[in-house]
Amino acid sequence: MPYTKLSLSNYPYEIFVSDNGPPLSRDKGSIKAGGIFNGDYNPSWRDQVKAGINAGTAASGTVTIIKPGFLDLFGRVVAKPQFGGADLWSGGLTGIPPCQGLDPFLSVPPASVVTEVNNRSIRKFLDSADEIRSSIEFGQDLGEWKETLHGLISPMKTLKEFTLTHLSNVLKQTKKLKSKHSLSKVVADSWLEYRFGWRPLALDIGQAYASFTNNRNHLDVSPIKSSAKGNWSIYNGPVSGYVAGLGSAGCNLRVTGEYTNTFKGALRTGAVNGRIGSMQALQLDLPHFLPTIWDLLPYSWIADYFVNIGDMIRAASFNANNLSWGNHTTRTSNIYEYNWNWRVDNFSTTFYELADLQTAIENPSAVVTSFTRGPISTAALIPELRFSFPLGSERPWENMAALLASRQDDITRSARNIR
Repeated sequence: MPYTKLSLSNYPYEIFVSDNGPPLSRDKGSIKAGGIFNGDYNPSWRDQVKAGINAGTAASGTVTIIKPGFLDLFGRVVAKPQFGGADLWSGGLTGIPPCQGLDPFLSVPPASVVTEVNNRSIRKFLDSADEIRSSIEFGQDLGEWKETLHGLISPMKTLKEFTLTHLSNVLKQTKKLKSKHSLSKVVADSWLEYRFGWRPLALDIGQAYASFTNNRNHLDVSPIKSSAKGNWSIYNGPVSGYVAGLGSAGCNLRVTGEYTNTFKGALRTGAVNGRIGSMQALQLDLPHFLPTIWDLLPYSWIADYFVNIGDMIRAASFNANNLSWGNHTTRTSNIYEYNWNWRVDNFSTTFYELADLQTAIENPSAVVTSFTRGPISTAALIPELRFSFPLGSERPWENMAALLASRQDDITRSARNIR
């Protein structure tokens, strides 16, 4: 049953200005606030949720929320003592300032912000789903069992061999270039072995222990939520102020856009008597087959630095039937931040001086938001294809540099063949 709800209100404002006299009303009015909500009424939602039926309904709306401000400004200018010291001017302004530039029409978020936020929210949702239903990437560890066994039997073999055997050989060498090459190669090998060997293995061991320890404490249905947001700049500059004799009240307005993507619902854990199956707990079930195969491909981690292939494979493998219910909400907001200031400087400093300056400022702010809500669809959990350059972190470059350095012999040999 569709319905509409209005919650409209007015934000009144009024500024009194004094200029060598009593305060006079200079600016007065009101701004509309509140909003509108459009949705579908579902009186049976409680019973549907208990029965494991998605009771979410579509909804949309806009709302304007204004936090009022207050100004109480005063200034006094007098002649300098050698010129008699008499008052030249006193004045100021007081009252509730308006929210200039408040636009009810929302700025459209950039496509890059929408893609990045949506993909991040989906990734968080799938991470939470894995933590609820299982928490051990045993499939990947099993596929790399040779490397895992080698790491257990001979930890940090590259570094050990370098320390015990290769170091003595390097010291005998007379060519510095060869020594630097050997040193850089062993450092690179050791970094890669730590970053993609021992560190993930140590984390998996601790996670596996915690998971199996708590494997008897699973709920049949567990709440799940993920959210991500991104911002962009809309405007940052002056808006109209007030003049009071020799003083002026100026205002700077900063408008920021904010886009939010949220998934909220409940997930069936697959638990029986509080315990989930071993295959599911170890992520050896069918939904994790394709993501595991991708993770085992050589250097797939490098591809994921530039294209989110792994995220897309993982999302496509998620079983949406495990959702008991879920809502998908997107919000777009314009955030208005006002910054008032008070200056008294419109006089000659040769003959006059500022004798008094008082400021009491409570800056106003406002948020205009538009939202849409609906049940979680399968398409909403598929990330968009994203091409990116990993500029935000040094780690991708460290990892790839270590890989290239560890393959110096192959690179040098290929270069010689080309020449």
